[in-house]
Amino acid sequence: MGISKHELKFYKNFEKMASDVISLAKAFFPDKMIYINYLSDEEQVTLKVSSHQTKINLYEGMTIKVNEGLCNTIDFTRNQPLIYEDIKNEKHLDDFKDILLKANINAYMGIPILLDTGERFGTLCSAHDEATHFDEKSIVMLEKLAQMFSYYLKLEHLAYKDHLTGVYNRQYLHKHFEDLKTYDGYILFFDLDRFKQVNDTLGHETGDLVLKEMANKLEEFTYPYQDAFVCRLGGDEFLVILPEIDTQYQIVELANTLHRELSDWNTPIGNIQLSSSIGILHYFKDEKQSLRDLLEKADKALYDAKSNGKNRFTLYQ
Repeated sequence: MGISKHELKFYKNFEKMASDVISLAKAFFPDKMIYINYLSDEEQVTLKVSSHQTKINLYEGMTIKVNEGLCNTIDFTRNQPLIYEDIKNEKHLDDFKDILLKANINAYMGIPILLDTGERFGTLCSAHDEATHFDEKSIVMLEKLAQMFSYYLKLEHLAYKDHLTGVYNRQYLHKHFEDLKTYDGYILFFDLDRFKQVNDTLGHETGDLVLKEMANKLEEFTYPYQDAFVCRLGGDEFLVILPEIDTQYQIVELANTLHRELSDWNTPIGNIQLSSSIGILHYFKDEKQSLRDLLEKADKALYDAKSNGKNRFTLYQ
């Protein structure tokens, strides 16, 4: 899973690193605007813009639909830059030409910024209000700066990720949850039934494969919900935070779906009846409860589910 926009605010020195990259790029493109864009599946966000005054209508925090931005058309798979030196005279830009010229961009170069997983983060871009030439030496330098920025992102990203499963860890949960409490939502607390038997009988390597499969199942489940995320607390304990769900009927339907998913495994576990118990807590934005208090209540619901026979879910009452 790539880097979320919410995650960036917790990165140490992100503003300084982005500014340094842009300053270095300006040494090669002194007359052009340099900027860094973040790309998600839904939107393109301009994170940092060089201070040089140009006629280009672009600013920090500017957000557009991702399919309206030229950066989305870059070949991230081949990690190739996209260059247009005279947009007014380009014949194959379709609707993008009007968007770019409206922003007063007539020359554009976009360099992919990729994570070490191969997933895209965004772009390092250079733009000018007039037609211009991008020489090979400058293109190579901008590519090296984009790669340097990706190394920085990797180091920061690892600080908030569980190293085994790739989902978020406790550190991210504690930093990010307060932002989500501006909405009502649900906490789902998961624990695998008979997971110890998997480790004891089949070995920890198989146990690790089970944990990775569980994390993948939970991440696939959260994809439709923009602010939802998965966190591994440790061992076989996972959380799903769903800030966009606010009805008990809906959460029961979703819990039933998850419960079925976590009773059917691709990892070879022999005759072990591996299933999941789930504790569910409805939290409210106006309640003055700490994350610790909420987790204790979700854990209580999980304990009730396990005490009542496991392989089920229980809502905290």
